[in-house]
Order: sequence, then structure tokens, then C-alpha cells
Amino acid sequence: MRLLRKNPAVCIEMDGDHALLRADDPCDYSYAYTSVFATGLASILQTRDEMRYGLDVIMRQTDPGKTFNYREDMMKAVCVVRIECDALTCRRHLATQSE
Repeated sequence: MRLLRKNPAVCIEMDGDHALLRADDPCDYSYAYTSVFATGLASILQTRDEMRYGLDVIMRQTDPGKTFNYREDMMKAVCVVRIECDALTCRRHLATQSE
């Protein structure tokens, strides 16, 4: 967190849909994937309300519609970081008919 406070510029990357693409020729092996890169500025959320909102956004990805209650000891132990994206790049490499 010390580094984010000093320089909030960040780059994040997420990927998925991984699959090895085999081929007869070893030089033709490849890898399928989907990826997202983003750059922006990070800010560490300070108030409990901001932190709860951020944690709810994360938790609702797993269990939509559920209401979450966060213990105070957990709230003291966690930092929640908001990233304001200024650029977003997506890439996708999928298997083709010849692969």
C-alpha cells in the first residue's frame, strides 16, 4: 500500500479461457486465451461505507443478490483499492479450424 500511496499509477491484467492448442508440428503449438489490460489510477478507500460498497461489488460477482455483513476485525485487516481506468485493451486468441 505504501507504493500505491507514493505512485498511484497502475496497470492490471486479467486472463482466462486458457487452452493448449496442440499441432503436429511443434512450432505450430499455441495457446488460446482471453485477456484484458487496463491502466489507471488507484486510490485506497478510506471510509467504512466506501470499503463496504467496494467489497459488495466484489462479492456480488460470486453471489448476486445476497446481502453481506463484514466483521469489524475483518474491516480493520483489509484494504480496498478502487482503480479508475483510463485505458482498456482486450485480446482474444481462440482455436481456429486448422488448429
